[in-house]
Amino acid sequence: MAAQPGVPVCLLLAGLCLTGPAHGGDYSVAVEALDYQPLYDGSHPPAYTGFARDLLDLFGRHYGHTFHYVPLPINRLFAEMYRSQRYDFKFPDSPRWQVEQKRGVIYSEPVLALTEGIFVPQRRLTQAGKPVRYIGILAGFSPTPYQAQIASGRMVVYPSNNFAELFRMRTVERVDGVYANAFAVRHFQPPGTPPEDRLVLARNLPYVTSQFCLATLKYPAVIAQFNRFLREQRDEISRLKQRYGVDEVLQQDATMPQQNWSITSATNAASSGKPAEK
Repeated sequence: MAAQPGVPVCLLLAGLCLTGPAHGGDYSVAVEALDYQPLYDGSHPPAYTGFARDLLDLFGRHYGHTFHYVPLPINRLFAEMYRSQRYDFKFPDSPRWQVEQKRGVIYSEPVLALTEGIFVPQRRLTQAGKPVRYIGILAGFSPTPYQAQIASGRMVVYPSNNFAELFRMRTVERVDGVYANAFAVRHFQPPGTPPEDRLVLARNLPYVTSQFCLATLKYPAVIAQFNRFLREQRDEISRLKQRYGVDEVLQQDATMPQQNWSITSATNAASSGKPAEK
């Protein structure tokens, strides 16, 4: 390359470095050792699959980064990430999770917003006044809106290590409902479940919206790159969400009653002394 008049060669070389591809890094990512499909599945370490993996790998390809995923039990994950600082990133994370264990955490912009609450059989929505006392939940998760009820004994939690077991507990009526997110419920809902038995969000009970973010204590520059990636590759990320069934439209569908099971008609039947249709 010939030097331009009046421009030192060293400045031209510096310009090339600035406009060329950013130097990629090699990073560890602490992830949850759970089957939380379609979002992720880390239940068979060291394997890690699902939307979360494909999203971070896509980000890595755009910026030259390599990510190594370390599936861990939830309580150990938080301790080793935020107290021991053994890992570079955690995904997913949220400013609302395990707040007491965190100091100085840097979060990305949200990747997803998840509706989390108690999912009950659709027929239960017509049973006014019937309390939800026993709930199934994944081990290590905290049903944030219900901490006071659990502490007082008004609500009892049955933990499980996988969603399949949570659905079995609900099927045999060991629990009244399952605390989960809409994407997971849609994914794990057994095929052929009658409309009245399908789990839907109990909107008459408290529920929350959780944000999935990338978190770090060490690398704010990579978080800035990730935020840029979320904005600039929006279409590609949207296609990835659709492929895994984690877009906002599907979430809305998963939380609402099915059209062929009319809450209005079932409620009218109950008030007239007739049994609700099955």
